[in-house]
This record gives sequence, C-alpha cells and structure tokens, in this order.
Amino acid sequence: MKGSRTKRGSVGRPAAAADPENARVHNDLGTALLGLRDLPGARQRFRRAIELDPDHLQAYNNAGAVQAMMGDLEGARQQFEEAVRRAPDYVDTRYNLASILARLERFDEADLLLDQMIAQHAGDAAFQLAEIHAFRGDVDGAFTWLELAWRQRDGGMSEMIGNHFLATLQDDPRWGDLLNRMGLP
Repeated sequence: MKGSRTKRGSVGRPAAAADPENARVHNDLGTALLGLRDLPGARQRFRRAIELDPDHLQAYNNAGAVQAMMGDLEGARQQFEEAVRRAPDYVDTRYNLASILARLERFDEADLLLDQMIAQHAGDAAFQLAEIHAFRGDVDGAFTWLELAWRQRDGGMSEMIGNHFLATLQDDPRWGDLLNRMGLP
C-alpha cells in the first residue's frame, strides 16, 4: 500500500502539524524518536517542547537523558539542574541529577543530593534509590533499597528486567532470589 512505510524523520509529523504549539506533542514525539534511536531528532523535539513550555519538567529530563546518551554529560547536567531549579521536590529530576553528578565524578554534590533524597523519599522512591546505588557501583546499597522497594510494593519493581541501571547487579545471587520471589524468570 502506497505511503504505508514510516521513515524516522516523518514520525509524528501529522500530530505536530495538527498542533504545532503543543509542548506535550513534541515531548511525546521525542519519546517516540528516542525509541527509534533517532537521538538528534529526539533532542530537537524535547528542545522544542521546552521552548513552548519552559515548565515542562519531563521534557528537561528527556532532553538531559538524550544528551547523556550522546556523550554530552555536561549538557545533561545543565538540563537536569534546570529541572531541579524549577521543581526541587520532584523525585525524577533529582534522581537524574544525582546520577549524572556521580557519572561526572562530582561525588560531594551527588552524595548531598542522594542524602536529601533518602531523607525525603525513602518511603516512596526506594526503587529509584536502588537504581542510583547500583549506578554508582554500591551493590549492597542497591540490594538494600530493592528489598525495601519489594516490601513497599514499589511500582518500579516492574522495571527490573532489562533495566540498564541495575545491570551490574545481575551476577549477584541476590538478583535471582529477588526475581524468584517476584515470580519472574
């Protein structure tokens, strides 16, 4: 059928054409392009979403993630810091900033942010705290937080399989034990 193929560059063009000033549309298109591994296209859509709505926190988080994937860690840090500046209590923005600061080896800043997150969100973000610990190479700390997330029935536990932040934990016997308790392969 003519026109049935979708090219990466054409993803979402009808939606963007129908509502070109809608930040959410651009953020959603960026997410679709990210899924297609079109990092430059995704970055462009996330930037457009921010231009249209400077308070669109998810667009900052997404733009920062794409910049990190493209190797621009400093640019990612700037995006995450702006998101935290706009919404200091939003868990996802602080989670991203703590992770990128650790990756940039700015451990004093990362530790301070992580300590704040633990003090404020141990009861509702145990899974994210496990991811940060795993990302930093703290295997024991990661499993401590995963156990708490399991006991709290944290929804993030559904994201264990294939989670790149937790990849460093998969050779540990505790990983298999936890998956077994969850009824996962």
